[in-house]
Amino acid sequence: RLGTSSSGFTGRTGGGTGGSFFISGFVVTDPAGQITVTTASNAIQTVTLAGAVGIDLTSATRDFTYRAGSSTINTGTLRIGGGAASSWKVPAGRTVTIGTNTNVTAQAAGKTLTLTGDGVTGLGNIVFNGNVGSSSLALAIDGTGTNSSGGNVAFNGTSNGLGSLTVRNATAVFASGSTTPGTTTVNGGGILALTGSGNATLSGAVTVNGSLRPNTSPLNTTSRFNFSNASNSLTLNSTATTTFDIDGANYTGVTATGATAFNGALAINLVNPLTAGSYSYNLFDFGSQSGAFTSVGITSVGSLSRDGAANGIGTWSGAFGLNTYQFTESDGILGITVSAIPEPSTWAALAGLSGLAFAAGRRRRRAA
Repeated sequence: RLGTSSSGFTGRTGGGTGGSFFISGFVVTDPAGQITVTTASNAIQTVTLAGAVGIDLTSATRDFTYRAGSSTINTGTLRIGGGAASSWKVPAGRTVTIGTNTNVTAQAAGKTLTLTGDGVTGLGNIVFNGNVGSSSLALAIDGTGTNSSGGNVAFNGTSNGLGSLTVRNATAVFASGSTTPGTTTVNGGGILALTGSGNATLSGAVTVNGSLRPNTSPLNTTSRFNFSNASNSLTLNSTATTTFDIDGANYTGVTATGATAFNGALAINLVNPLTAGSYSYNLFDFGSQSGAFTSVGITSVGSLSRDGAANGIGTWSGAFGLNTYQFTESDGILGITVSAIPEPSTWAALAGLSGLAFAAGRRRRRAA
């Protein structure tokens, strides 16, 4: 139990040159400063959280950081035990950070770690700067709360070998280079997102009932979600919302090695107005495709209309002012044509010519 101190807390899990030991978990209460726990200095140490609740910030007034040794040593391991299922309780307003030198693994195959809040305010924030997953660790993210819901779990490590991932009422954000080979399910209120410049690869089958938004900052043409399962790479169900961002030549998209099943809503967000010209955006690059979206819309522009059978060969199109939009389900490509808008001086000249023509017409009528 870490807390009730007049300042923060910085401590080590053990001394010497390493070794392994079991603890029931970390309970953070009401310190006046940051809580940081570091494994033994100059050690490759494995710490197993053997309790049902490995990290508990339910009553915490400060955030919690766990890291392995110093930045100059080899990687340490934070191992998940505590029976078949265990949890970390991180309520809204609190953050747990796992340091870059830390592997988060399972004590044995078949372990499930649930990231949740305190049951009232929903999940806070959890940042995995280290690697997450091995020994078939299953991870469940649940931001459900009585009074509010949400939460953000960021995967910043370069290799996340999770057995499976389930997201509900929270956001799972993968940084460029991150990978989780297990199946991924995004349930109601859940968001699967990508940040940074580059790709993130999810090797297992991905099913989305919530939201998919590979929203990178800054937008980059090479920034895509890769779904590399050889069979059912990506399934978008009827309640899913898929959002892509476009800013000139830069845009977000997905690449699926296997089959992609369309359903639900597709939203295209234009970050800035496009200049005159023709544009082609490869939003979906897939091995095969089936199904059809229920709606396709361009934010701040309007909804497109579908022409075609409900078997994946439909084309969504629309004309708004001088611009036309077309999304083809069979190839996943969005085409946009922006016509040139006359300069103000051109409009004035045209208006002047119209005025002269109108005056000349009036004179001819009077003369008659």
